[in-house]
Parts: sequence; C-alpha cells; structure tokens
Amino acid sequence: MFASNNVFSYFSTVLRLLSFSKVPADLVYFVTSDCNCNCKNCLFQESLNKTDRRSLQLSLEEVDKIAKRYGKNLVKLSLSGGEPFLRSDILEILGSFVTHTNVKIIDIPTNGSRPNVIADKVKCFVTTYQNVILEIQLSVDGTREIHEKIRGFPGLFELTLQTYQELDAVRKDHRNLKIKMNTLYQPDNIENIRELYELMLKNNCIFDRMQIVFPHGAHIQEETLDILNYDKFYELSQSILKSYPIYNKKDFHSLLFRAIKIERDNVLKKTIKNKNMGKICKAGKRNMVLDDIGTVYPCEPIWEPIGNIRDYGYSMEKICNSEAFKKFKQSKWGNQKCNCTWGNIALDEVVHNPKYYPKILFNLIKLLVNK
Repeated sequence: MFASNNVFSYFSTVLRLLSFSKVPADLVYFVTSDCNCNCKNCLFQESLNKTDRRSLQLSLEEVDKIAKRYGKNLVKLSLSGGEPFLRSDILEILGSFVTHTNVKIIDIPTNGSRPNVIADKVKCFVTTYQNVILEIQLSVDGTREIHEKIRGFPGLFELTLQTYQELDAVRKDHRNLKIKMNTLYQPDNIENIRELYELMLKNNCIFDRMQIVFPHGAHIQEETLDILNYDKFYELSQSILKSYPIYNKKDFHSLLFRAIKIERDNVLKKTIKNKNMGKICKAGKRNMVLDDIGTVYPCEPIWEPIGNIRDYGYSMEKICNSEAFKKFKQSKWGNQKCNCTWGNIALDEVVHNPKYYPKILFNLIKLLVNK
C-alpha cells in the first residue's frame, strides 16, 4: 500500500508519471475563495471573499463530474484557496476524487485557524481512506508577532500551534497522515526564519517535513525578488531540508520527498540564474490549476486562463486538447520563451525526468546516513 510506505507502489507510480497521459498527474484546485486571513503576498488576493464570486463556485455535483472525467492518471491533488477548511463539504470533495481517480497523495495547505474542525475532518479522512496519503501543510511565516503581522490575524499563531497538537494526536494512529510546515520566504521574515524553526523544535513540534518556499506569481515585483536574493534562500532551504530532525525514519514517503526537494532547489537555482524556466517548463502537461469557479490555468505565476471547465463538459482532457492550450504551449514552452520562480515547475522536472533519479537516491541515502 502506498500509504504504508511500500516502495513498489512508488515505482508503479513513477511508471505512470513517465507514461503518456492525456491529463496532468498533478492538479491544484483552488477549492474556495473565502479566507479569514489578509496575507500580504497572497497570489489569490484580488478574488478573495467576493459575494458575487461565491455564487459561481463549483458545486459538489460539478466537482464530482470533474473527478469522474479526469481518469486514473491523477497522482497528486493539492487543494488551495482561500482557506480550504472554510469549505464545509471539503470531505465530500476529497472523497469524490479518491473514488473516481487513482490519486495517491492529497496536499492541503491551511492557516490552522480552526483546530477542532481541521482535526475532526482530517481524522475522518485518514480513517476512511487509509491507502491515500494526506499531507496537511501548516502555513507559518514567522514567530508570533511577525507571523500575525504578515497574515493579518491576531491570535493566529497560538491557534496554529493548537492545530499542530491536535493533528499530532491523530498522526500517532494513522501512518497516512503527514504534517508539514510551510514558510513563504519574503522581506518581512527573511531574518526570522531560523528563529521560527528553533522555536518549533523548542515547542516539540516535529513535522514530517519543514520547508521554505521562494515566492512566485504576477504580484511579486522585480525589486522584491532582488531584495530576497535566491542564493541566500538556497543556503537556508538546503540547511533546513538536510538538517531538520526526521520524525520517522521508516517514513519512506517523507524522506523521498525531502530528497526530491533538495534537488528541486538545485534545478530552480540554475533556471533563475539563467533566467530560462521555459527550457524545462511543461506547465499544463505535468500540472494544471483549477480555480473555485472552474477557470483553468496552466501556470500560477502567469495566471492566464485557457478556458472554463464548465464549457468543456467538465473534462480536463478536452481542455488539454484545446486550441487555447496549444497556443499557451507555443508561447511559453521552450528555450528562452519564459521565466519565473515557480518551484513546482522545477519540482516536476525532477520528478518526471529520470536523469535526476540517481541524485534523488544519493540525497535519500545521505539523509538516512546523517541522521
């Protein structure tokens, strides 16, 4: 079983990734535009908490149609928003994708503002679907004062710590639950991240993975990227990925993805230096973005729509065969055609390109030996 760290399941999944598929193996679904935070660098900021938009949100019945038509090549589903746990039917949405697709990993970022709701829904899912890995990603951008300033939510830091404690209690009895901490690297916290990680260790918050993410998106200004400096990010990210304590040495899934992310940083560093993400970009082929009202985007940083899934009979395959997507590929894929800092593109390159597999294996062995 995949969730029980059966290595053979990973090899079969790799074969599916490398095989021809008419739909992306990785789907990002912005499940809601409702949010109870006011984050400074939210790429979805202009769409949040709009009453007229809420009325256009994909219904559960529509989500079920999308899942049914997606096929069996979906490997990873990432929910986004908004705050995903503000959607009351989140369990039904997840259940629809598990039932109709062959999804192996579900990733849900959350601001951790609703400890009891999150823990209850997570426990229900991991108990019901024991062969699917559920990764809950707690978004924490700094120690208390800095985090709450960035998020615009007084008291959020304590709520997030409470959410961790409640999820940790669930994790003890469910191997398919993974708890991650995600920190967006930004001008307000670049000098605070190490202190944050030390504080988490002091509070005995041991995550399956802790990671920092370099910003991407059209809202990120060029001068902000200059201030952030990718070389400094790279040094900090590598240090955390390589030295942070391992929660469970038998957790092949978390160790493997830590090893992959170490190599992801190397690929991203090279593409940023050469300003040539287009050379490796397969946005829309390897991953796709679906927003809360059904609009489909091949790329988060560019945020250019190629259609609405409602107009294609709820079929992602039909959108992938559309003229709009063909034009996108012609304009963005290829040497010197595009550039961005989206880590998912670099990650997909590492996962889908066998030339990186020896490096992943080397990183994995090194992680095990050094712990």
